[in-house]
Amino acid sequence: NAWYITTNSGAYLKSVNKGLTWLFTNVNSNSESLNDLKFINPNLAYAVGHNGKLFRFNGNAWQNQNSTSNNNLNAITVAL
Repeated sequence: NAWYITTNSGAYLKSVNKGLTWLFTNVNSNSESLNDLKFINPNLAYAVGHNGKLFRFNGNAWQNQNSTSNNNLNAITVAL
């Protein structure tokens, strides 16, 4: 199981060894804070952050998604 930590610089940290080592991944080149991150599977994830920022991971890269909000998005809920 992986552990994730979002950052206030548009990135997240991932550990697959219970926090012994961390991998830094940049999601947002604008350095907007990320507030939540959810991986559905290794090829699908979502991240939300300040000023309505919404991102989708497609297994290869993070892509900016259209959001109709300029508010800070603080959490993701996924219903499967």
